[in-house]
Amino acid sequence: MNPSLADRISNSVISKFHELNKKGKPVIRSNGVKEWTVLSGIVSLIPIPTPNSEALDYFIDTLAVTTGVKSTSNDTITKYSNGRLLHDCHAEVLALRAFNRFIIDETLKVQSGEISEYIAKCLETPKFKLKRDITFAMYISEIPCGDSSLSLLANGEQETWNDDTITYLPNGVLRGREHYGLKGRVRTKPGRRDSPISLSKSCSDKLAITQIKSLLNGLSSSVIEIEGFNLKWLVVPEGRVDLRDLKRSFHERLDMGNHCFQKIQFLETSLHHGWERSHDNDEQDPSNLGLVYIPNERIHESILSSIKEGFYSKKTFIRKNGESALSRVRLFEQIKPLLKIDSSLTYTEFKARNNKYKELKNRAYCSLGGWCSTSIDDFDI
Repeated sequence: MNPSLADRISNSVISKFHELNKKGKPVIRSNGVKEWTVLSGIVSLIPIPTPNSEALDYFIDTLAVTTGVKSTSNDTITKYSNGRLLHDCHAEVLALRAFNRFIIDETLKVQSGEISEYIAKCLETPKFKLKRDITFAMYISEIPCGDSSLSLLANGEQETWNDDTITYLPNGVLRGREHYGLKGRVRTKPGRRDSPISLSKSCSDKLAITQIKSLLNGLSSSVIEIEGFNLKWLVVPEGRVDLRDLKRSFHERLDMGNHCFQKIQFLETSLHHGWERSHDNDEQDPSNLGLVYIPNERIHESILSSIKEGFYSKKTFIRKNGESALSRVRLFEQIKPLLKIDSSLTYTEFKARNNKYKELKNRAYCSLGGWCSTSIDDFDI
């Protein structure tokens, strides 16, 4: 595809980000240090008829805009969550969750008799489906953490872990930046060597498996057919990427599993959002905040320590109504009107009934050579 499409996709996300007020955004601190963050977003592309031209044009709609570079420790999830904390606040993962919230909302419209530009009822099954000729793309202002960005570690552009420590995690998963010379492996979020361990997998791994299991999650796929819900394009910053790393991380690892999957295509953009990490400035600090914006739902949240900013409790970690709209509890509340369920079930038991999704997810895990789960984070529904 041509470079202008990459810039149009990027600009649709970046412009929405700049339109927002300061809530959840990075700042210049009182000591003059400029914070950095990663910006991501998911857009839809709907073909526009161009009878006088052979080139295909698109109407681009921004569905989710997110920032973030943090993840939640396994101990914190175990002790406090009960479905209320976000496990992973990296921008790409928040974008996936925000996208699912948007799609569930569109499905609720159809259920109530309204017309959705995206969702229709299936004639063959009780489920809903994506309307025809809609494709999706994701913009990321930095190369996804994990396997895709190992060359940045080797080139000294990101902090490395140079000790020989091995953290033994299930199924051969590597912790963060350990042994970064080993390529093609599933890794947890990088973080700092001395930080409490998070078992959330890297963004490279989480995005790679969408090529098999789709963009939908275990909740949305229980009521919506997955066909068509794939990323066609991943837009990354120009000059920051080694295409060989992306192909290895997203294509070759899954090819080895001999499974059919929808291969993501890679585009490069020259656009910037203005709060990127400067790779020649060691004094820059990452923003502690994450941002969630779903334009069509008018949801705009500032996320701090896996919950909405301002809702931290020293005693219980999270105060009442402190859950993000993207938390497990809130997403389940949103989709509940679409479900026929036994109220005696727990969240985990409900998701376990989604056999097709489980099969696809396990196929993806096997293709990558292994996976490890975060702590059980369950609640009564």
